[in-house]
Amino acid sequence: MKKINKKELKIGTKIEMEHTLNKDVAKKIALDHLKEYPNYYTKGLIPMERKLKRINTKKKSNCQVNKILNSVPDYKKQAKNYISIRR
Repeated sequence: MKKINKKELKIGTKIEMEHTLNKDVAKKIALDHLKEYPNYYTKGLIPMERKLKRINTKKKSNCQVNKILNSVPDYKKQAKNYISIRR
């Protein structure tokens, strides 16, 4: 088994807490990611989320699909309905 970076594990556990209220479960999820990709959080997830945030802020906010996605809790269902109506 590869050595797990403690800093990476701490970051991962904190990030995975958004999926569970149990710190042990969050830590296990983080460990699973780190076993497969040792830099999963610092070189993968965090930079990817930053890039997506930059891309999304450049898009026009008045787009009908974005309005649906941003305003409706069940956005997947609403987006499918919107797309099927437009066809």
